Amino acid sequence: MSNLALVTLVGVCIGFGQFCFALFVRGLPPTPELVPLAVATLRSPWLYGTVALYGSGVVFYGLLLRQATLISANISIIVIVAALSCVFSLILGEKPSMAQWIGVGLAIPSIVLLRG
Repeated sequence: MSNLALVTLVGVCIGFGQFCFALFVRGLPPTPELVPLAVATLRSPWLYGTVALYGSGVVFYGLLLRQATLISANISIIVIVAALSCVFSLILGEKPSMAQWIGVGLAIPSIVLLRG
């Protein structure tokens, strides 16, 4: 499999895994009691989605690191995860501040330049 395909798969697994994790955590009851919290945790499909996506991401990342340098792999993955994070925060109804959008606007091209 090509580096580009593996980078894309890792980034997508991480990005969607973070989205699933956010939905999982936000869906838990606000109770400090252990038993109801444990039951809600085990019943959440978002938890299993998170585990499956992160687990897949680790496998693809291992394959990627067999043929790419650590710095080029990680910088490429960061770009994908950052872009997905922006999209998912809007889907979740979050309202990033103008400073955060400017930061994203500066960070992504900087990361691309670092990749060389």
